[in-house]
Amino acid sequence: MPSSRTIDSQLESSRIAITGAKEHSEIKKLLARMGYNDKKMDEGSVLVTSTQEFGAQQAESYGLQKASTARLQQERNLLKAMYQEHLALARVALKGDIIAGDILRLWGARQRDTAGWLAQVSEFYTHASRYSEILGQYAINPAEIAQGQAMIQAIKEARVLQARHRSDAQIATQRRRQTFNELRAWMQEFNAITRVALKDEPQYLEALGQVVKS
Repeated sequence: MPSSRTIDSQLESSRIAITGAKEHSEIKKLLARMGYNDKKMDEGSVLVTSTQEFGAQQAESYGLQKASTARLQQERNLLKAMYQEHLALARVALKGDIIAGDILRLWGARQRDTAGWLAQVSEFYTHASRYSEILGQYAINPAEIAQGQAMIQAIKEARVLQARHRSDAQIATQRRRQTFNELRAWMQEFNAITRVALKDEPQYLEALGQVVKS
C-alpha cells in the first residue's frame, strides 16, 4: 500500500483530472463519444470522495485509539500504585489467614499481561470488604476499596474503547485501500481513453493536470 502522502497526491491529481474533464465543454464532448458520459465520470468522482472520507475516518480512529491507549495506561499506573501498597499491607494483615490469601490472591507473582493482572486486582478489591475490619487497622479503609473497584471498572471500559477504535481504524484502512485500488484502476482506463479521445487536441490534456511538451 502506498504511503498516505502518495495516496493524497494521487487523489489530488485524480480530482483535478476528473473535475477538469467534467467542467470543460469540449473535453466533455470528446470523452462522451468514448462512453465517458456524466454517469461514468461520476463513478470516478465518487471513488475520489470515498477514498478521502475513509482516509479521514482512518485518521480519526487511529487518533482515538492512541488517546484510549494513553488513558488506559494512565489509569493502570494509578491503580497499580494503589494496589501495590494495599497488597503489601494486606499480606501483613492477613498473613496467617490461608483462606483470605487465596480469596484475595495475595501470594505468588503478579501477572504481566493486562488481562491476567486485572483479574488479580479485581479479585482483591471485589472481596476485600469481607476483611474490612482487619484491613482497616492497616490503613485500607472502605472508601479506598470502593475507589479500587471504580478504577478497575474504568480500566475495563477503557479497554473496550481501545478495542473498538482499533477495529474502526482497521475497517477504515481496509475500505480506503479498496476504494483507492478501484480508483487507480478507473484512472488507468480513464487516462488511456483521454489519450485517444484528445489525440487531435493534445493541449486539452493540460486542463486535466497533465504536462504537455510543446
